Amino acid sequence: MSTSPHDCLVLVHISSQQVAATVAWRLDNGSERVVAHKVILCEWLLLSERAKRQALFESISQACASADVQPLSVFVCISDESVRANFAVGYADLGQTMRLRREELSVALQRATEQPIGMDREVLHALPQRWEVRDHNGEREVANPIGEYGGHLTCHVLLVTANRRIRSEMTELLSDSNVALEGVIATPVALYRGLASSLRKKGTTVIIDCGARFTNVLVHRKGCLVHLDCYPFGGLHLTQILAEELKLDLPRAEQLKRELDISANLGTGNDLEGQTYLWREVQERDRLLAPAAEILRGVLLEFFKLRYQDLQERELLSRTGQINLVGRASSLGGLPNLLKEVFNMNVVLGTGKKDRDPSAELADLVTLGLVRTAAVERERRLMERNSSGVRQVRQAAFNIWAWLSKELD
Repeated sequence: MSTSPHDCLVLVHISSQQVAATVAWRLDNGSERVVAHKVILCEWLLLSERAKRQALFESISQACASADVQPLSVFVCISDESVRANFAVGYADLGQTMRLRREELSVALQRATEQPIGMDREVLHALPQRWEVRDHNGEREVANPIGEYGGHLTCHVLLVTANRRIRSEMTELLSDSNVALEGVIATPVALYRGLASSLRKKGTTVIIDCGARFTNVLVHRKGCLVHLDCYPFGGLHLTQILAEELKLDLPRAEQLKRELDISANLGTGNDLEGQTYLWREVQERDRLLAPAAEILRGVLLEFFKLRYQDLQERELLSRTGQINLVGRASSLGGLPNLLKEVFNMNVVLGTGKKDRDPSAELADLVTLGLVRTAAVERERRLMERNSSGVRQVRQAAFNIWAWLSKELD
């Protein structure tokens, strides 16, 4: 296994209830190996800035000590409502037909990221959708352009962007850890890469990740991620709605939410006329189940119908497909049935493995995808550095030739 600093990946995943640090190595065969993983349980949103710094420092220190490595830089994975995705095109013009190398891919990808996205935003990921190579016979689509012959390379990518404040905030919080922030990874992208090998090869797959604060909606088609959106709506919002509507404190509302089945036809209090004597023998919890289920069912129906309409208008849904429901929300009783009702698609919990708890599977999927995404981003940065050097040498040679030609004239 390589011990080069270029192959050592240190990653931090921040969620609402924990901070997890992972150390992994890039292997010669193109895969990755996780050697350390440490988790610190905390309510991230409730922590002071000083406590956040301490949580990051301790998680990174413990993971790196376990792996016996000295951290130089880290990737941070975090969810944020500013994460968005849009399509872009980049190219590399070689001037003549020649065999394409990794340097040409890097140039095309880099140009795809140089899009006007707003001064307050930055590109987090450039995910290739398809490659097109042009030569004297015309243009053709290829799966992997390396080794192909052509004079012009076009890359169609999905750009994932976010607000620049995320990088600024993370850089400040990491100042006590004595490590540089190498990159910010969007949680939906990490989740997608963790799930990718389990997704269907045909049709459309909609990935829905309902977390505590955010709901991520992704669409997978023809082996690619073609849509990504992050919404500020999650389990905490459902708890807050129950607390307000039923006049409960937040801990009681949270407990009640965990006991609900929103697909059950529980009825309401009006359906129980003539049987009021039974209420003296049941607990307060039972009295609240019916109205609470009705409230959450209405809220979730409204939210997911809007998501369905949006995907329909973008023509991202097909007749054959399925939904992969992941995260803590997969444990909400009746949610799979509600999604099937709205989208008219079969619903699979997590990866569909029978021996895994879908609500607990998310952490493993994100960790797996986070390591894979960090390896891809590290490779891209190394390619950009190498291609930049090659372009500088080529430009210098061109300038010298131009100067010599001018003198000879």
